Amino acid sequence: MEVIIDRGAALDLHNKTIRVCALLTEGRSVEQKLATFGTTQQGRVGLREWLEQNRVTHVTMEATGEFWKPVYAELEGGFVLTVTNPQHVKNVPGRKTDTSDVVWHAELHRYGLLRPSFVPPAPIRELRDLTRSRRKSIQAQSRVENRTRKILEGAGIKLGAVVSDLFGKTGRSILDQMAQGRTEPSKLVQLAKGTLKQKKPELSVALEGTFTEHHSLLLQDQLRVHDAYTKAIHELDQRIARQAEPWTDLIRRLDQIPGVNPTAAVEILAEVGTDMAAWKYSWRFAAWAGLCPGNHESAGKRRQVSVRKGNPFLRSILVQCATAAVRTKGTYYRAKFQRLCARRGYKRAIVAIAHAMLIAIYFMIRDGKDYVELGETFVLQRTRTRTTHRLVEQLSKLGYTVTLTENTPTEQPSASGT
Repeated sequence: MEVIIDRGAALDLHNKTIRVCALLTEGRSVEQKLATFGTTQQGRVGLREWLEQNRVTHVTMEATGEFWKPVYAELEGGFVLTVTNPQHVKNVPGRKTDTSDVVWHAELHRYGLLRPSFVPPAPIRELRDLTRSRRKSIQAQSRVENRTRKILEGAGIKLGAVVSDLFGKTGRSILDQMAQGRTEPSKLVQLAKGTLKQKKPELSVALEGTFTEHHSLLLQDQLRVHDAYTKAIHELDQRIARQAEPWTDLIRRLDQIPGVNPTAAVEILAEVGTDMAAWKYSWRFAAWAGLCPGNHESAGKRRQVSVRKGNPFLRSILVQCATAAVRTKGTYYRAKFQRLCARRGYKRAIVAIAHAMLIAIYFMIRDGKDYVELGETFVLQRTRTRTTHRLVEQLSKLGYTVTLTENTPTEQPSASGT
């Protein structure tokens, strides 16, 4: 095989050590050098100096947990870095040692056989850390809300059956009072606000139960944790807004897509970055995101498999956006979803809409264009054109010459042929 990288090195990252193998081409000979460094700041600096002394130009490492991030940050800017999927560089079974692993990794790297993972620039990585932290905080807050419902259900309180949002204004006011031991239904129903004022009789019945001091202590704990998450999410929102200021125009354009709001636009930006050069084609971009079907073919037979594994955060964001987009009347995505859902089911149709949105995002970022809404009639017209073309081809194969005439709205459909 042809050598692609003359002076490259591979890193095997662990919790306490970094094992490195450098393959250095000198004329027609190849020199192999092995070394071990610590994972502390001093060890990472020593690793960089060792690579510089050996005039290494390219460095590859596996994306092992979080271990690769500080090493990548230390070497960034001085070398051509490649982060790989550990599943793609597994050695032959039965030859598993740290030394054999790093040498095998270095050989694959030398011949250009490694597929690099997408690593965005440092500002985008920082924005990604913030948006992912916010999403995880929201998920953790949702778990707190579920535990709060379990406490009420355990005490026989059916507040959740009457109040749709348990942590809305009315629900939260009632929960605060119950956490303080005030459980009289006649007094709690006076806290109802808005349309819930009309449901005071139902609220009074739902608040009757066996709520004890034990339940009150449990509820206090959950409300305290919920408030902490609310404060953390608010602070993250402010930091994300400051971090995303350089890409205001791109966020505005992404916000034009049905189902995508400014928050989702920032999350999409944090996951995919601003440069589509990492994906030469849109279908590769969809495969990376995990929004295209997987392949399983053997002996000429293809089996139906689920979507490929990809970026779980981006896929989750787009599925949520797709769910909102299909509820927006008069849009292309709504019409496309209705046709797909009838044939393929709800879940497959939603994933297909998320895939269509991702392809639109790819070209919007790559070409710097605004979103163009095709409208609900586009799907109907395209289907009509395809059906007409298919039927004409079938008649032609049967030996007919077909002449198509467009009918006026008042005329009955007709066809002529010879």
